[in-house]
Amino acid sequence: MKAAWTDRDDNLADKDGLQLRKVRLTAKQGSKYQNRLVDEFKLVHGQTPSWAKVEPESKKRKIIEGDEDPETKGKNLTRGQLRIRRVLDLNNESRESGPIIRSVRFHPTSQVGLVAGGHGVALYHVDGTTNTKIQSVEFENFPLRNACFSTGGEEILVSSGLMGHFYSYDMLSGEITKAKPNRLTEKETIRNLVPSPDKRFTVGMGHHGNMYLFSSGSKEVIDTLTMNGDVSSVTFNSDGSRMYSYGDLGEIYTWDMKNRCCVDKFTDHGTVSGTRISVSDEFLACGSNAGVVNIYSNRSKVPSGAGIRTPEKSLLNLVTPISSLEFNNPAGEILIMSSKDKPNALKMVHLPSLTVFNNFPFVNTDYGRPNSLAFSPSSGYLAMGNNRGTAMLFRLDHYENY
Repeated sequence: MKAAWTDRDDNLADKDGLQLRKVRLTAKQGSKYQNRLVDEFKLVHGQTPSWAKVEPESKKRKIIEGDEDPETKGKNLTRGQLRIRRVLDLNNESRESGPIIRSVRFHPTSQVGLVAGGHGVALYHVDGTTNTKIQSVEFENFPLRNACFSTGGEEILVSSGLMGHFYSYDMLSGEITKAKPNRLTEKETIRNLVPSPDKRFTVGMGHHGNMYLFSSGSKEVIDTLTMNGDVSSVTFNSDGSRMYSYGDLGEIYTWDMKNRCCVDKFTDHGTVSGTRISVSDEFLACGSNAGVVNIYSNRSKVPSGAGIRTPEKSLLNLVTPISSLEFNNPAGEILIMSSKDKPNALKMVHLPSLTVFNNFPFVNTDYGRPNSLAFSPSSGYLAMGNNRGTAMLFRLDHYENY
């Protein structure tokens, strides 16, 4: 039995058809061309439905013989040693994103990775063995600082940090749209973009504590939230009902996104200036300019406006400003933290025990300066973009899926 897109005529590359696509792909013979069509299908429609997948004969035999490797089903993540290995670089096929990788991200529904740098974004099929390039998008005269997928994966959003506008790339039509400045942002620079999980907003981080709420659809500014000092980082809880902001005064704000108002504020313990914030269902993690990461319980009953909280754990493993801080998923079994100001400055934390894994980063391995980090949706992969034009890719063997 063959999958629906398996056709012997695929060995004849449809070069003419490819020329009509708004985003041109390079036509290649045989299976490589077929793989590109599959990649494009997945990019638009998501992963292949389970009913349409054809299991390899080897896997069928294992199931019949009762010899299928259970992998990690039902196993808890243990402390100490993390089952992780480096695989082929995500951007091994093309280093067109320039000498400095600004952003790495994973598509929320398709097995696709994003690598951004210079003036462009490149997309790759993530498998850890070939990581075939799917397509690239160039943004003329627009040096990228940040790039990400929209919450549903229909768009790529890019910001510069030097201009008051940003761009969105429509994954279906291949069209690039400029979100033009209005009276609120025409004298502002949009540094980072953070889409909300409920698909309602895209938050544009400005200066002087301003956070612009752009409509995810029209890209127009519909409101502005302001905190004291300069905003350094913004994140959302899993359903988008709460937004958290962190700034250079070390203050953490919690925002009710239904009413668009601040409902809580407290000062990060021992912090002079905050640089990065991340949240899971159980924890709130805050990284400072001194390299300290404080982890707070997200479930403790602390009176709103108490002003002071005690962290569950203060991690002192890094000594330069925290630039990346990511939980592997909303449940939050792993936290990764890094600083782009020092080579090899990254650590991974086992959250159930609040201890650092002792086998990562690998000994005698030069990672360069880690500029951007991202986990794939099911935590099967970790990507790290550095200052040498490399998007390293790691396989976390505890997790079966992408």
